[in-house]
Amino acid sequence: MANLQRIPRSSRSTGSLPGPISGRPASPALLLSVVASRRPATAQAALETLLSRARTLCDEGVEPKLPAERCLLALAPVLKFVAGEKSLHAEVALSREMCGAVLRIAEELQGETPLAPQLRGPLTIAAPQSARHGETLRTGALLLEAYRDAVRRVLRGSAQAGLRAEFGLGNSLTLTDSKQIADGIARFLHAAQRFPDSIRTAGLQPAQLLGLAAQERVLRAMEAQAAHQSTSTESLYRRRVLHLALEYFLERFQAALHLHLRPQPIRMTEGLALLPSQPLPTRPRSGLSSCQVTDSGRLIFS
Repeated sequence: MANLQRIPRSSRSTGSLPGPISGRPASPALLLSVVASRRPATAQAALETLLSRARTLCDEGVEPKLPAERCLLALAPVLKFVAGEKSLHAEVALSREMCGAVLRIAEELQGETPLAPQLRGPLTIAAPQSARHGETLRTGALLLEAYRDAVRRVLRGSAQAGLRAEFGLGNSLTLTDSKQIADGIARFLHAAQRFPDSIRTAGLQPAQLLGLAAQERVLRAMEAQAAHQSTSTESLYRRRVLHLALEYFLERFQAALHLHLRPQPIRMTEGLALLPSQPLPTRPRSGLSSCQVTDSGRLIFS
């Protein structure tokens, strides 16, 4: 946090101490223990940590408790508060890397271009596979393995090791990996074209290979669609994950205030007043424009 530029603090507001902004009761120590104890080495690593946690929450059915707009308006003042409060700098959940990561998430939610070139790529957030996608994966894997077994039975012995490798008979399959299964099918079909005698001896018919090729095409199409959705600003799942990541960071900030600033009640109250669960003070609508993150993860405030 040494590279976080200290900025002048604005007028301080007071108020009662709110509970967790998510409404899920928990002690500050418990809230902070959810974050990995090892500090992420880079802003990119911190970004992956935040998004992974948010995806887990989303997949568990957790919904954001506050509008994204209020969280976004609160973020810049919170980041400035963290930068100016030395007692928070050792907290992993509020490290320089985590602050840079949550700012990158906020920029993505607002459609802003990050200052740092290395952080300008779209954030990839893959949605859970649909039931249809999962069924297609299982069908493709079962067909491929059945045809592999047929060929494996006729390619016995060490002399046939090379041919077995050509068909990919020693490769395992993961039922959740579309690309791996599609690549396995493509390899098998390529070998079938090169070694038709092995296919005939195995008793496989041309129609069966055509059906297997059709499975590959469907899997490739589903994989392409999933890849597009993982970076699409229109994806509701993706936006919900980004929103939850932002709320998660703000909850860690709230927990850290209770944990580290309890001996300073006035200062703690100042920090708590910045949370989006509190009445909004007068702030510029584009509050994030005064806060940017560099490639190294350093935050710059204007």
